[in-house]
Amino acid sequence: VMEATGVYLIIIIYISLQSSIKIFTHMKRFIAFSILLMAFLCSSSAQTIAEFEGILRISAISPQFQLFDNDAGEERVEGSLYEANDDIVLLSNYGRLWLFAQDDRIELSSHNITTTNAISDFMIRHESGNSAEHGFTLRNNGGNDNDWTFYVLNGTGNMSLTRNGAVVGTFASNGIYTASDRRLKRDIEPLDPVLSRLLTLRTKKYNYIASDNPEKSIGFVAQDVKKHFPELVLDGPMDEGEAVMQVNYAGFGVLAIKAIQEQQDQIDRQGQRIEAQEESISSQELTIASQEQMIKVQSSALQALEAQVNNLMERTAVLEKEKKGL
Repeated sequence: VMEATGVYLIIIIYISLQSSIKIFTHMKRFIAFSILLMAFLCSSSAQTIAEFEGILRISAISPQFQLFDNDAGEERVEGSLYEANDDIVLLSNYGRLWLFAQDDRIELSSHNITTTNAISDFMIRHESGNSAEHGFTLRNNGGNDNDWTFYVLNGTGNMSLTRNGAVVGTFASNGIYTASDRRLKRDIEPLDPVLSRLLTLRTKKYNYIASDNPEKSIGFVAQDVKKHFPELVLDGPMDEGEAVMQVNYAGFGVLAIKAIQEQQDQIDRQGQRIEAQEESISSQELTIASQEQMIKVQSSALQALEAQVNNLMERTAVLEKEKKGL
């Protein structure tokens, strides 16, 4: 081992002398090369090393670089870089894993890590294909086998969000869309009436305790919503800390449409009752008009009868006078 170490140190000195100009002009590369090469010397599985021409190439059965910390008085592997089943793994055993660029931005892709093409401080680039296999995935290390993946669609530029391979929604420039395809649903049934329950909810103005923003927010209190619409309140446990209730405000759009439909149904029924009443009034008005016409006819007949009676009475009076004269 000592002989091999000596040979590798000679290689370092030789390369340093031959590349002195490059060292000063490309100091970052030289420092990175030196760190990786010293880590290589600590690896018992290493076999060969290639000539350094801006790229460090190491051939080994199971190549692995390890970083040790002796501050605690004992040798402890803090992290490592190794190959496993054609994958490259960068591992931090105890603390956080940091990627830091002093003057540049960082770009991650399925091929490399670079600071040359990033358009923001931290950029992730993925391959085009199935959103269940490509993209940026978050998974809890607790072993629940649940993961969320962000994927930028090549055709539209929209960003889709999947959970365990199933599409959940899409972020687009003109809005946020939730997966609602009938093929994704089961146990579909009508929604119960909501208008009376909505009328019991009271909108509020408030400030969040954790926020320094003096401007009031508007909304509901989750405990109030849960009494009437538990489907819109998330009250599940947290991995750590106290659980807090959360409200699905997007669901109130569906409730608003349902309430409008119920109100429209009430308006339609009231309209039908008004129409029926108007028809009844019209019928009564026709009856009254007919009765008034009959009254007019009867009044005319009565007047004719009164004229006949008066004529008869006059003739009777004349006859009585004639009779007295005889």
